[in-house]
Amino acid sequence: MEYREFRTPASSPVERIWIARGDRGAPETILPDGRFELIFNLGDPVLQDGIAQPGAMLAAETRRAVSIASTGRIEFVGVTLRDAAVSHVLGCPPRLLRDQMLDLRAHLRRLDLSEQLAESDDAQRVTTILRAFGTHERDPLASAAASLIRRSGGRLSMTRLASACGVSVRTLSRAFDRTLGLTPKTLARVTRLGRAAAWLREGELAADVAFRAGFADQAHMANEFRTIARLSPSRWLELPPGLGVQFLQDPAAAPA
Repeated sequence: MEYREFRTPASSPVERIWIARGDRGAPETILPDGRFELIFNLGDPVLQDGIAQPGAMLAAETRRAVSIASTGRIEFVGVTLRDAAVSHVLGCPPRLLRDQMLDLRAHLRRLDLSEQLAESDDAQRVTTILRAFGTHERDPLASAAASLIRRSGGRLSMTRLASACGVSVRTLSRAFDRTLGLTPKTLARVTRLGRAAAWLREGELAADVAFRAGFADQAHMANEFRTIARLSPSRWLELPPGLGVQFLQDPAAAPA
């Protein structure tokens, strides 16, 4: 699988643009990361839990992993939205879209760039996406808090997080509900699991990963894997290194 990520200007509501292409591979498990993405499938159909995904879709923030399987040639163009720009881009409260995969043609047609992207090379695709999304209005509180959660690997308590932002936990929760559609605690939870999943793939011992990631113990980490990823840590390690592993990379470290 060929996989590329592209940096975007800080003024853009797009945090990253990613492109993946290749031949049909093994089924994938995609872990939640608290982000909203627009995904354009320019290849053959992809099945999610046995049902064909839309060719152009909004993958809203999910609280559980999803399972996908390609049916042939793979070619995706993905657009990851910045945490504090989701409500601005979508034009509605993000919480209303939680845990959904929406067909852009039916629900958000103005964001469907399928035809332009299909006729372009990778560089043109990046330009097309950035022009289509323009600049964004940023919620400074939600942006700062989400950044702190991600940088800490989800290890900050909500009390410490609110204190660092100079607000109450309730005010922080309202900002997240308004702009991200999830709670700070949920973002911390999926971030912590993603960090642990990446370290396990790098070969670290499970007990060390559990401690380093901030779980109470190895059993706690295993329970979170089963609840969120819908598989055990050992099963996660057996999966092929496809998109589910690529997505664990830090978007800030994406190559130009």
